Amino acid sequence: MHNIAFLNPTVLPALTAALLPLLIHLFTRKRLKKVKVSTVAFLQQLNEKRMRRIKVRQRLLLVLRTLIILFIVLAFSRPILRATFSFAGSSTPTTAVILLDKSYSMGFETPRGTLFDLSKQKALELVKLLRPGDELIVLPFDDHPSVPKLWKIVDRESTFSHISDFILNLQLSYRTTDVYSALRKAARLLTNSGNPNKEIFLLTDMEKNGWMNVQKDAVSAKLKGISLYLVAVEANQEENVSVEQITVPQQIFDLKAPIKFEVQVTNYRRNDVQDLLLCLYVGGERLSQTTLNIGAGQTKRALFRVVPGKTGVLSGYVEIEPDRLSVDNQRYFSISIPVGVKVLLVGDTEADTYFLSRALNPSGSKEAFVQSSSVISKKLSLQQIEQNDVIVLANVSHLTQWQAEQLQASVSQGKGLLICLGPRVDREFYNEQLLPRFSQVMLGDLLGTTGQKSSYYCFDRVDFSHPILDGLVRKNRIDSPRFYSAYQTVSSSRVVPFIWYNQGSAAFCESRLNKGRVILFSSAVNLEWTDLPVKGIFVPLFYRIVQYLAAAIPERPQQVGESIEWPFGELQGPVECQGPMGDRTALLPNPGPEGLRWQLDNVELPGIWKLFSQGREVEHIAVNVDTRESAPTKISAEQIRTFLKGVPFRVIPERKDLKKEVNRFRCGRELWKECLLLALILMAAEMAVASTTAAAGSEPKKKGINAV
Repeated sequence: MHNIAFLNPTVLPALTAALLPLLIHLFTRKRLKKVKVSTVAFLQQLNEKRMRRIKVRQRLLLVLRTLIILFIVLAFSRPILRATFSFAGSSTPTTAVILLDKSYSMGFETPRGTLFDLSKQKALELVKLLRPGDELIVLPFDDHPSVPKLWKIVDRESTFSHISDFILNLQLSYRTTDVYSALRKAARLLTNSGNPNKEIFLLTDMEKNGWMNVQKDAVSAKLKGISLYLVAVEANQEENVSVEQITVPQQIFDLKAPIKFEVQVTNYRRNDVQDLLLCLYVGGERLSQTTLNIGAGQTKRALFRVVPGKTGVLSGYVEIEPDRLSVDNQRYFSISIPVGVKVLLVGDTEADTYFLSRALNPSGSKEAFVQSSSVISKKLSLQQIEQNDVIVLANVSHLTQWQAEQLQASVSQGKGLLICLGPRVDREFYNEQLLPRFSQVMLGDLLGTTGQKSSYYCFDRVDFSHPILDGLVRKNRIDSPRFYSAYQTVSSSRVVPFIWYNQGSAAFCESRLNKGRVILFSSAVNLEWTDLPVKGIFVPLFYRIVQYLAAAIPERPQQVGESIEWPFGELQGPVECQGPMGDRTALLPNPGPEGLRWQLDNVELPGIWKLFSQGREVEHIAVNVDTRESAPTKISAEQIRTFLKGVPFRVIPERKDLKKEVNRFRCGRELWKECLLLALILMAAEMAVASTTAAAGSEPKKKGINAV
């Protein structure tokens, strides 16, 4: 529905001038005179039909002249066609909410400044539209709304100065966009306003990612009775190249062995990128670089191999050349190179761990990389579990329920577990109580006969891509040991075998328990079940197994906006966290589902965050931006209409005159041009009708003269 209003109503009284043609017609009509004639023969020659046409044309001229004056006056009164969602007029008190998108994609640089700078300028233009009595709420947002700022417009100059300072001092965040949460917050704020006019101005770069959380029915109900304006601050963001991720594949971290890094880079440009420089930095030092050629819209991977050179926590980043959106040009990482590995060997007797202790630390040196100690299974304590990185169960028949629970908790927090079977293993206990805690593996029948060495099994398939076996032997050939006895295993798809017997069952298989790894060896480390302990492969194989189990599982990199958490028992207070800018924040223990944890909420900066326990640096945590915002996919007005089903809105391009467009949308569509055009058309029609009327009126007169 629409209604008509006038921007210049003082001209409307001039509409009475439309009566002038009628008055002129009435006062200038000729009065009939009686003339006596001798005959009517000549008068009968007049065409009665033609006279009627002349009268019709005269009346048509009267209407045309009246309409001409009417439309000319209307044109000067500036009529507007106004939709029902528009408001009563500019004098009605208004509450306006400016939603200012501060997500990191607004940092895209243009010749006129960043998109965020342009949106702030547009926000200042909107402020100038407000009048005394109006209210303004500025609500910056990214993936969640910030704290709103409210002003009542009393004195325009002083209030505008405060608003201008607030807007110009706003800073970009490193988060993504969530339009729905911002609209919901704005609608909630407007419900508290007593002003009849309620408006929302959404200033954003129209990134499609920011609209994915919009709930159609919910937002329609919340925005009922509110005018929504979308101020599109856009640029050609398809010129962006982004470092999507950096990963550290599963591998054994060694001081002298190169560490592999895989980097993924995406080219969002419409043209190919040639010789893009990609650099790897560790500890602030550039250790490697490469160049990439990436096709338009394609993703390419790069592989770096870097020797760490020192033990402990290492952190760094990869970086590409600068472009117009700099925040996604870096990707941070952190790894830990162990100083050494402590292994606890657990057996029912000392003989069960004899070969393993000789293999892991044959010299018995206290300075060896791997330090092993042994304990009888019955004496296994929590303190011994916590003091070691890897626990090895060698031919252990049973564990108490308490021992199994403590071992499970430790492996879940990141310790490694190696389970070696043997003749004393109670299969029922393992299948029902022990293995279900650590792995989805079940023990089947026993292969072979203990003490019978006439028949045996060998290694068949070997996955040399597994980190334990990668580079272990030359030309990927293993002199297979003989296995006289071993257990068949039945496992789920989550268990990963990496060495199989020629019978088809797994000899070694790996599974994960939260942060920890578990490896099951289905035979025993003794000479009754296998000759593995006297084979050349024995020492390097089990040495690398404990190295692998001791390495922490790479966690998913943290993103901006998430919280940094750490198990309470692993750090001694006071605990501090140092941000990328060097500032430190004290962490407080917070209760959680898994007990107390050190926690820092809502990390806002990408980079390397460092944890300190009692003043000692203990951990680096890499925090990165969410690269979903890097994809320059824009949302169209038609797509927005589907998201905002039933909600009227207007899209205003950034380069349009904002004041003019808003006033037009507030008031409606001006019709003065149409009125003036109609007046001109009517004038032309009047001239045409008048000329034909004059010609028709003169023709009978000529005929009458000729007849005389």
